Amino acid sequence: LGYHHAMNNRGFMHEKGRGGEVDFPAAIALYEQAIAQDNALAMNNLGNLLVNEPEVDEDLARALDLFRRSALSGNLVGLNNLGAMYENGYGVGQDSLAAMALYNMAATAGDTRAAINLAYELIEGDHMFRDAVEGYAWCLYGLKNAEADKLPGYQDDCAYLRDQIALAEAEAAEVMVADW
Repeated sequence: LGYHHAMNNRGFMHEKGRGGEVDFPAAIALYEQAIAQDNALAMNNLGNLLVNEPEVDEDLARALDLFRRSALSGNLVGLNNLGAMYENGYGVGQDSLAAMALYNMAATAGDTRAAINLAYELIEGDHMFRDAVEGYAWCLYGLKNAEADKLPGYQDDCAYLRDQIALAEAEAAEVMVADW
């Protein structure tokens, strides 16, 4: 299995229990091998395990490093994940502005999750940076780029955010996003 994409995919199968039992140690070992060959997806997969999986020892500093490396390679998921680390203060001081900048970079390049995350920050985040019109516009923009299997969840996010803003703001966002 010297091919890093195959190692990442096999690691993902072990992580999710596809084709057998869930096996986190095997998944981690395969992700590490793929990371040694600079596989950005493996960096994100292992980073997510280190942040979110209760059965894996949490290591926020390592996850932060993996997301940074992935983002520096140009991976949009890595940019989004790095933004989430800054938004939540995981392994780094909480920094809404840095999170929004990272989400913006990924969203501008077409990452739907980043567009939705940016929308949440602009509508519900730090009062200093709130902009309901731009926030809802990012939500609508994200829906345009969403993968079909993830669209219902993103539609729910946008419906929730729509309920948080005034009708005039939603209408202005629709006009704004039409120009993007």
